[in-house]
Amino acid sequence: SAAQQVLTGQNPLSTTTLAAGLSGATVGTLTNRFHPPTNPGITPTLKPDPPAGAVVDLYHGTSQSNAASISMNGPDLSQSRANLDFGPGFYTGTNRGQATRLAAARFGDEATVMHFQVAQASLDNMSGIHFNGPSADWESFVTSSRGGATHDFDVVSGPILANPAALAEGGALRPLVSGGDVPEQVSFHTPTSIDVLMEGLQ
Repeated sequence: SAAQQVLTGQNPLSTTTLAAGLSGATVGTLTNRFHPPTNPGITPTLKPDPPAGAVVDLYHGTSQSNAASISMNGPDLSQSRANLDFGPGFYTGTNRGQATRLAAARFGDEATVMHFQVAQASLDNMSGIHFNGPSADWESFVTSSRGGATHDFDVVSGPILANPAALAEGGALRPLVSGGDVPEQVSFHTPTSIDVLMEGLQ
């Protein structure tokens, strides 16, 4: 739609199937993934450009048995739940503390946190969408994804939805805030992106 800003980067945008309700999302290749280029309708982040050879630290909270399986075989995308913030995928985050808390709440004494270091350049070369923070575009994408909409992005990143119940109640969506910060989730949706992620397993 006219409301979608298509970015061009190192690779052309893959054919994207966005279900109704995703108008207004900013889509494109992940050129400068955490630092979107200046294009009409896009507000660049204030973060400095990463140095050459930069890596991004990502964390995934899970159980010890799940971590062993993932380490050996990689994440099984077919086992992902459908109605997540950014659709079915393997979810990581940039905040280790948040991953630790989520894992402990779900798995107790069996909790552990997996650590991945992914080259910035590898992320830049994948197709995706990045939400710099909570916005109408983010709300629209999350609402549609949790309602069953699908996409073919390799990677999606942005805030974590704090109040999923608001979707059913018609309330305003709020991002998760932790320690005064808005943790970012980074979800991987294709075999190609999973291969890139697993290369960075620590």
